[in-house]
Amino acid sequence: MDSDGQRPGGPRRAGWLDYLNTLLLAAALAAAVVAATTAGRWAEGLHRESALVQQSLRETARAYVMIEPAGPLVIERENVTGIPLRIANVGQTPARKLAIGMRGFAEMPEGESDWVWRYVARDGLPVRVGHLSGEMFETFTPDFPVNLDNVRRQGQRVYVVGIVYYDDILGEEHWTAFCFWWAGAATVGPEDATFCNRYNETDLTR
Repeated sequence: MDSDGQRPGGPRRAGWLDYLNTLLLAAALAAAVVAATTAGRWAEGLHRESALVQQSLRETARAYVMIEPAGPLVIERENVTGIPLRIANVGQTPARKLAIGMRGFAEMPEGESDWVWRYVARDGLPVRVGHLSGEMFETFTPDFPVNLDNVRRQGQRVYVVGIVYYDDILGEEHWTAFCFWWAGAATVGPEDATFCNRYNETDLTR
Protein backbone atom coordinates (compact mmCIF):
# COMPACT_ATOMS: atom_id res chain seq x y z
CA MET A 1 0.00 0.00 0.00
CA ASP A 2 1.42 3.43 -0.91
CA SER A 3 1.34 6.68 1.04
CA ASP A 4 -2.16 7.59 -0.37
CA GLY A 5 -3.67 4.40 1.04
CA GLN A 6 -4.27 2.82 -2.38
CA ARG A 7 -3.06 -0.55 -3.50
CA PRO A 8 -0.48 -0.56 -6.29
CA GLY A 9 -2.17 -0.83 -9.66
CA GLY A 10 -5.42 0.71 -8.38
CA PRO A 11 -5.38 3.81 -10.58
CA ARG A 12 -4.58 1.61 -13.59
CA ARG A 13 -7.77 -0.42 -13.03
CA ALA A 14 -9.81 2.80 -12.76
CA GLY A 15 -8.41 3.99 -16.12
CA TRP A 16 -9.51 0.76 -17.76
CA LEU A 17 -12.97 1.22 -16.31
CA ASP A 18 -13.16 4.74 -17.76
CA TYR A 19 -11.99 3.44 -21.13
CA LEU A 20 -14.59 0.65 -21.03
CA ASN A 21 -17.33 3.13 -20.14
CA THR A 22 -16.26 5.34 -23.03
CA LEU A 23 -16.45 2.38 -25.41
CA LEU A 24 -19.89 1.42 -24.13
CA LEU A 25 -21.11 5.01 -24.48
CA ALA A 26 -19.75 5.23 -28.03
CA ALA A 27 -21.41 1.91 -28.89
CA ALA A 28 -24.70 3.15 -27.45
CA LEU A 29 -24.48 6.37 -29.44
CA ALA A 30 -23.67 4.43 -32.61
CA ALA A 31 -26.61 2.11 -31.99
CA ALA A 32 -28.88 5.12 -31.49
CA VAL A 33 -27.67 6.63 -34.76
CA VAL A 34 -28.24 3.33 -36.58
CA ALA A 35 -31.70 3.01 -35.03
CA ALA A 36 -32.61 6.56 -36.00
CA THR A 37 -31.33 6.02 -39.54
CA THR A 38 -33.25 2.75 -39.82
CA ALA A 39 -36.42 4.38 -38.50
CA GLY A 40 -36.00 7.23 -40.97
CA ARG A 41 -35.55 4.83 -43.86
CA TRP A 42 -38.56 2.81 -42.68
CA ALA A 43 -40.70 5.96 -42.51
CA GLU A 44 -39.41 7.04 -45.93
CA GLY A 45 -40.26 3.60 -47.28
CA LEU A 46 -43.79 3.83 -45.88
CA HIS A 47 -44.18 7.25 -47.47
CA ARG A 48 -43.00 5.94 -50.84
CA GLU A 49 -45.33 2.94 -50.56
CA SER A 50 -48.27 5.20 -49.72
CA ALA A 51 -47.45 7.42 -52.70
CA LEU A 52 -47.27 4.38 -54.98
CA VAL A 53 -50.65 3.13 -53.71
CA GLN A 54 -52.23 6.53 -54.35
CA GLN A 55 -50.66 6.70 -57.81
CA SER A 56 -51.95 3.21 -58.61
CA LEU A 57 -55.40 4.24 -57.41
CA ARG A 58 -55.28 7.32 -59.62
CA GLU A 59 -54.28 5.33 -62.68
CA THR A 60 -56.15 2.03 -62.33
CA ALA A 61 -59.13 2.54 -60.03
CA ARG A 62 -60.17 6.07 -61.07
CA ALA A 63 -63.07 6.97 -63.34
CA TYR A 64 -62.61 7.27 -67.12
CA VAL A 65 -65.40 9.01 -69.03
CA MET A 66 -65.93 8.57 -72.78
CA ILE A 67 -68.54 10.07 -75.15
CA GLU A 68 -69.99 8.84 -78.44
CA PRO A 69 -73.09 9.49 -80.61
CA ALA A 70 -76.08 7.43 -79.49
CA GLY A 71 -78.90 8.21 -81.93
CA PRO A 72 -80.02 10.23 -84.96
CA LEU A 73 -79.48 13.96 -85.00
CA VAL A 74 -82.75 15.78 -84.40
CA ILE A 75 -83.22 18.25 -87.27
CA GLU A 76 -86.18 20.61 -87.42
CA ARG A 77 -86.59 23.33 -90.04
CA GLU A 78 -82.93 23.47 -91.01
CA ASN A 79 -81.79 23.47 -87.38
CA VAL A 80 -80.07 20.74 -85.41
CA THR A 81 -82.13 20.78 -82.23
CA GLY A 82 -80.98 17.55 -80.61
CA ILE A 83 -77.75 15.52 -80.30
CA PRO A 84 -78.20 12.16 -78.52
CA LEU A 85 -74.99 11.09 -76.78
CA ARG A 86 -73.86 8.09 -74.80
CA ILE A 87 -71.72 9.09 -71.82
CA ALA A 88 -69.98 6.11 -70.25
CA ASN A 89 -67.70 5.71 -67.27
CA VAL A 90 -65.39 2.81 -68.15
CA GLY A 91 -63.34 3.16 -64.95
CA GLN A 92 -63.65 1.15 -61.75
CA THR A 93 -65.01 3.91 -59.51
CA PRO A 94 -67.75 6.54 -59.95
CA ALA A 95 -67.21 9.81 -61.76
CA ARG A 96 -68.55 12.77 -59.79
CA LYS A 97 -69.79 16.29 -60.56
CA LEU A 98 -70.03 15.92 -64.32
CA ALA A 99 -70.26 19.19 -66.26
CA ILE A 100 -70.79 19.06 -70.04
CA GLY A 101 -70.66 21.69 -72.76
CA MET A 102 -70.66 21.54 -76.56
CA ARG A 103 -71.32 23.43 -79.77
CA GLY A 104 -72.21 22.46 -83.34
CA PHE A 105 -71.85 23.95 -86.81
CA ALA A 106 -71.67 23.06 -90.51
CA GLU A 107 -68.37 23.37 -92.37
CA MET A 108 -66.76 22.25 -95.59
CA PRO A 109 -64.12 19.51 -95.08
CA GLU A 110 -61.28 21.60 -96.47
CA GLY A 111 -62.03 24.22 -93.82
CA GLU A 112 -61.64 21.80 -90.93
CA SER A 113 -58.03 22.78 -90.29
CA ASP A 114 -58.97 26.47 -90.14
CA TRP A 115 -61.40 26.50 -87.24
CA VAL A 116 -60.19 26.41 -83.66
CA TRP A 117 -62.33 25.26 -80.76
CA ARG A 118 -61.29 26.57 -77.36
CA TYR A 119 -62.15 24.48 -74.34
CA VAL A 120 -64.88 25.95 -72.19
CA ALA A 121 -63.91 26.48 -68.55
CA ARG A 122 -65.59 24.15 -66.07
CA ASP A 123 -67.02 26.94 -63.95
CA GLY A 124 -69.00 28.08 -67.01
CA LEU A 125 -70.84 24.75 -67.35
CA PRO A 126 -73.78 23.37 -65.36
CA VAL A 127 -73.46 20.19 -63.33
CA ARG A 128 -75.71 17.70 -65.09
CA VAL A 129 -75.05 14.44 -63.22
CA GLY A 130 -74.12 13.86 -59.59
CA HIS A 131 -72.44 10.47 -60.00
CA LEU A 132 -71.87 8.20 -62.98
CA SER A 133 -70.86 4.59 -62.42
CA GLY A 134 -71.94 3.03 -65.72
CA GLU A 135 -73.48 4.84 -68.67
CA MET A 136 -76.19 7.35 -69.43
CA PHE A 137 -77.97 8.53 -72.58
CA GLU A 138 -78.95 12.14 -72.98
CA THR A 139 -80.04 14.35 -75.85
CA PHE A 140 -78.41 17.75 -75.80
CA THR A 141 -80.00 20.77 -77.47
CA PRO A 142 -77.40 23.17 -78.86
CA ASP A 143 -79.85 24.36 -81.60
CA PHE A 144 -77.67 25.52 -84.49
CA PRO A 145 -78.59 26.07 -88.17
CA VAL A 146 -77.62 23.68 -90.94
CA ASN A 147 -78.43 23.77 -94.64
CA LEU A 148 -79.30 20.17 -95.45
CA ASP A 149 -79.02 20.76 -99.16
CA ASN A 150 -75.42 21.92 -98.68
CA VAL A 151 -74.73 18.87 -96.54
CA ARG A 152 -76.31 16.39 -98.92
CA ARG A 153 -75.24 17.91 -102.24
CA GLN A 154 -72.28 20.20 -101.57
CA GLY A 155 -70.36 18.02 -99.13
CA GLN A 156 -70.65 20.10 -95.97
CA ARG A 157 -70.12 18.30 -92.68
CA VAL A 158 -72.09 18.73 -89.49
CA TYR A 159 -69.60 19.05 -86.60
CA VAL A 160 -70.26 18.61 -82.90
CA VAL A 161 -67.43 19.42 -80.49
CA GLY A 162 -67.51 19.52 -76.70
CA ILE A 163 -65.98 18.64 -73.35
CA VAL A 164 -67.01 16.89 -70.14
CA TYR A 165 -65.37 17.62 -66.79
CA TYR A 166 -65.59 15.27 -63.81
CA ASP A 167 -63.93 14.43 -60.48
CA ASP A 168 -62.55 11.06 -59.39
CA ILE A 169 -63.01 9.54 -55.93
CA LEU A 170 -59.92 11.40 -54.69
CA GLY A 171 -61.48 14.73 -55.69
CA GLU A 172 -59.07 15.31 -58.57
CA GLU A 173 -60.44 16.95 -61.74
CA HIS A 174 -60.33 15.24 -65.14
CA TRP A 175 -61.76 15.99 -68.56
CA THR A 176 -62.57 14.35 -71.88
CA ALA A 177 -62.93 16.36 -75.09
CA PHE A 178 -64.85 14.99 -78.08
CA CYS A 179 -65.47 15.88 -81.72
CA PHE A 180 -67.63 14.10 -84.35
CA TRP A 181 -68.86 14.91 -87.83
CA TRP A 182 -71.59 13.67 -90.12
CA ALA A 183 -71.64 14.00 -93.93
CA GLY A 184 -73.65 13.02 -97.00
CA ALA A 185 -77.30 12.12 -97.24
CA ALA A 186 -77.29 10.05 -94.04
CA THR A 187 -76.41 12.89 -91.70
CA VAL A 188 -78.85 11.79 -89.01
CA GLY A 189 -77.49 8.34 -88.17
CA PRO A 190 -74.96 7.73 -85.40
CA GLU A 191 -73.44 4.89 -87.41
CA ASP A 192 -72.36 7.49 -89.95
CA ALA A 193 -70.65 9.71 -87.42
CA THR A 194 -66.88 9.98 -87.71
CA PHE A 195 -64.38 11.07 -85.09
CA CYS A 196 -62.51 14.26 -85.97
CA ASN A 197 -58.74 14.21 -86.41
CA ARG A 198 -58.37 16.45 -83.35
CA TYR A 199 -60.14 17.43 -80.15
CA ASN A 200 -60.68 13.79 -79.15
CA GLU A 201 -58.39 13.69 -76.13
CA THR A 202 -58.29 13.56 -72.34
CA ASP A 203 -56.26 15.15 -69.57
CA LEU A 204 -54.01 12.06 -69.76
CA THR A 205 -53.25 12.33 -73.47
CA ARG A 206 -52.81 16.06 -73.88
